[in-house]
Amino acid sequence: KVIEFAWKDATVVLFLSTIYDGTYILRKRPSTMSTGYRQTAKVFGDEARKELDIPDFIEEYNLFMCGVDVADQLRSYYNTERTYRKTWKPLFSFLLDTVVGNCYQL
Repeated sequence: KVIEFAWKDATVVLFLSTIYDGTYILRKRPSTMSTGYRQTAKVFGDEARKELDIPDFIEEYNLFMCGVDVADQLRSYYNTERTYRKTWKPLFSFLLDTVVGNCYQL
């Protein structure tokens, strides 16, 4: 079973998932110091928790999307990529950069 979904927040994001089923979740109101508080204050009102029309996989995406940015940032610190004419060398360089970034995180 594969679920496909298009979600528009700032831009359209397309999802395919075999893990999630698209159920809606109970969200907590963000703290007053968080960056998205002003936008969500109207939606939550006085309630601390509210069920919103946000599927569970969208919530997971929003929670963990910065992980890719961190991985790209770490790969840029220890970049071994050079201009190559052979097809396997850029792939090897990318894998080496990824391994170095992952070792740094461990």
